[in-house]
Amino acid sequence: MLARVTTFMGGAEHIDEGLAMFRDTALPEIEHQPGFDGALFLTDPEDRIVYAITFWETEADLRASAGLSKRLADTAGRQFGSKTETDSCEVALSTIPALVG
Repeated sequence: MLARVTTFMGGAEHIDEGLAMFRDTALPEIEHQPGFDGALFLTDPEDRIVYAITFWETEADLRASAGLSKRLADTAGRQFGSKTETDSCEVALSTIPALVG
């Protein structure tokens, strides 16, 4: 399993709006992508950082979803005044039931 981690820096005063956008707009689009296997939305208001993490079954699925991910992240970054960075990594260990296996 692989993960895409998109970090939004700044704009933390809009965390509730960002979560609503992720849940209501981005997630429904992402969920329809082949190989999608879940998501997390983590916030650190003190440091003004938000992490949107999506999980993918294969590297091919991760790559195939890259264009959509970039478009959604760019839109959110503009809307909430955040700088964004995106990285991909392998999930080496998880105790989250949906991610085990």
